[in-house]
Amino acid sequence: EAAAPVGVSVEVTGCQPEGRPPTSLQQHPRHHHHHQPQRHGGRRRRNWIRANRANVSAKGSREASAAASAEGRPQHHPYDDEYEDDEDNCMEEIFPAKHKQLQDLRVLEGLKEIFLAAIGVRTNLKLGSTAFRNFARKCRLQESGLPLASVDIMYIDMQRRWEYLSSDPTAGLCFQGFVEAFFKIAEQRDPASSPLQAVARLADHCCRCMG
Repeated sequence: EAAAPVGVSVEVTGCQPEGRPPTSLQQHPRHHHHHQPQRHGGRRRRNWIRANRANVSAKGSREASAAASAEGRPQHHPYDDEYEDDEDNCMEEIFPAKHKQLQDLRVLEGLKEIFLAAIGVRTNLKLGSTAFRNFARKCRLQESGLPLASVDIMYIDMQRRWEYLSSDPTAGLCFQGFVEAFFKIAEQRDPASSPLQAVARLADHCCRCMG
């Protein structure tokens, strides 16, 4: 644009082959008092230069990788520098080495064991009303202010709430319904504690009662 003669408007147009900047010029006669600078030509040229440099850089990386493969050398990836730490320090045993610190994360696993123990020997993984009542009796939940009549009402409510997960609603209570009922019982038994602490304490109590 700086080298264009006076009275000639320079506009960069069109796409050029790779390796050559766009140089096509369109000359438009004009008067000096109507001169308006062409602002888009320089911008297009700068964008083209950036794209060309990116293509050259990517092409060089591909050529370096191909040369390394041909010579049998391991290919270097840019992200490999972030993972050069010693393998002995990247993994750490957390269980059972740190089971006391992570015991709160195993509450759901404990509820699974209690659920299977309450079911007993059955062909399906559903908890019947009789089994739920026996569970409440073995864990002495009536001593915590939950009579057996309230246990039966809770079982019916949970079964209706979660019956959509079962093809046979009359088969019994699923594990998700048992977990929700367990949370409600824990909240009634220990309302001053957080939900996680209340459930963990109730789970320990049930494990001791059920052996």
